[in-house]
Amino acid sequence: MRKIFDNQFGLLPPEEALALLSEVNRLSHGDPYRRKDSEGHPGALVELPDDITPILLGDLHAQVDNLLTALTENGYLESLEMGTAALIFLGDAVHPEHPDKLAFMDSSLQIMDLILRLKRRFPSQVFLVVGNHDSFNHDVMKRHVAQGALWEQRVVELRGQRYRDELARFYRQSPLVSMSRDFVACHAAPARGKPSREQLVDAWRSPQLVRDLTEGRINSPAFPAGYTGRDVRRFLSALGLPANHTFIVGHYPRSRDETVWLDVGKIEGHHVLYSARDDRVGVLTSIDGVIVPQVYPREPLLDILREAGTTRAALVAN
Repeated sequence: MRKIFDNQFGLLPPEEALALLSEVNRLSHGDPYRRKDSEGHPGALVELPDDITPILLGDLHAQVDNLLTALTENGYLESLEMGTAALIFLGDAVHPEHPDKLAFMDSSLQIMDLILRLKRRFPSQVFLVVGNHDSFNHDVMKRHVAQGALWEQRVVELRGQRYRDELARFYRQSPLVSMSRDFVACHAAPARGKPSREQLVDAWRSPQLVRDLTEGRINSPAFPAGYTGRDVRRFLSALGLPANHTFIVGHYPRSRDETVWLDVGKIEGHHVLYSARDDRVGVLTSIDGVIVPQVYPREPLLDILREAGTTRAALVAN
């Protein structure tokens, strides 16, 4: 872990952060599993080959220890280094959820630094599938806190306008959907109607498709217009997939004390993954072609790594 992140786990200096982000934006144009859209940009659909094992993380909401914990489990980091796995973030990497930290954005910058460094290290194997919080949209709110506006303000304060513009570019050229023979995943909900794969590649040109994929919610008393099993089956059918094919979203946790929910809404194969709990981290991965949940106790790895780095530096100095 120290080697991959160069023993740096705090906020990067502004110039170094800008250089990293600019490099990742260049690398993203060569993503091997994304067809170009009609404007020649990386398409909004990631199609993983059959020999790549997916490692899916749901909403992290700036929980740095959750990301670090997941990377140390189950040989995931080793699989990335061997080129046999792909790490898929299902959006909402930023904006804390804890009521006392809703307006605190430094941890969001910190987790983006780590994700971008993973993308630079494994450019063909790390993808952020955009969620509604992964933006500078001033309409993004949490408990009346304008997180989208505060995020933009803090980014400019610490990194400058050019960094803000590069990050907006990164969001705009990131995917909205990921799929393989084992699953289809997006941040929030299936696209309404029957969009083809070609339309999903070009999804950033359709505001309605973007809203469906990043903001939708499952049908419930609180959201009577939300999607149903019929919408999920229609979406899968448009992609040429069976009705019980695994469909994964984040966005809308189903309770306050879990991290993975299977067959949600009594829809076979429809799973919700939320990876921002304070005590545990949920991951979905594929074993012999079947998507299975893995749940790990969250560990204070950020403090451990920082302490180890300080100790190592002192030993070297002596």
